[in-house]
Amino acid sequence: MDYLQIANSWPVWLCAGACVAIIVVQAVAFAKLCYKNAPLVGLSKADCTKSFKCGMVTAVGPSLSCFIGAISMITVVGGPLAWMRLSMIGAAATELTAASTGAAAYGVEMGAAGYDITVMANSWLTMALNGCGWLLVVVLLTPRMEGLRQKVGGGDDVWMGLITLSASIGLFGYMASQYYNKIVVDPAQAWSCIAGSVVMVACVKLSKKMPWLKEYGLGIAIVLGIVVGALVK
Repeated sequence: MDYLQIANSWPVWLCAGACVAIIVVQAVAFAKLCYKNAPLVGLSKADCTKSFKCGMVTAVGPSLSCFIGAISMITVVGGPLAWMRLSMIGAAATELTAASTGAAAYGVEMGAAGYDITVMANSWLTMALNGCGWLLVVVLLTPRMEGLRQKVGGGDDVWMGLITLSASIGLFGYMASQYYNKIVVDPAQAWSCIAGSVVMVACVKLSKKMPWLKEYGLGIAIVLGIVVGALVK
């Protein structure tokens, strides 16, 4: 039997559907908690609704990349697992890398000749183990992060704000640098990132005169970045 027949069988769809259903339940629960506790931090229901609209718009770009990644994954690991993993993690590049690593452990390229049910199972296992590390870090370290931030900041709100800002700049700078460095070997990725950065800066500047850009700027930057990358490629 072809391994994709097993990968796309109804029991696998059922298991994947159960996982996605849990994610939906969690999302609804978090949304209810946000609305319930918003008054505690001085936010109204209108503020929450506005935030959700902003989140929906900015999610368009990442969703497009997940959709493209899902197409690549479906042809190799099957539809159910691609749907489940990208619903849980949302990082197509990470999932494809994990699947490739699992196949490489057997000396087989992902989707190539020799990629059978055993190799696919190893790809699935590698993808699962890859996600487990993140979950463990969140469970073990997240409750302690605020205490650490308070100790480092010394209770000074301005200093803690600077620490948070610096960490964010370092994080996103590190993530973006891997694409900027590919301007020779992979110009499409580099120019996509450059275009997105330029558009985002422009949106921030223009938002002083057009406040609605504060909500839609990130979504616009992501979509235009993808368009530029596709044109360059």
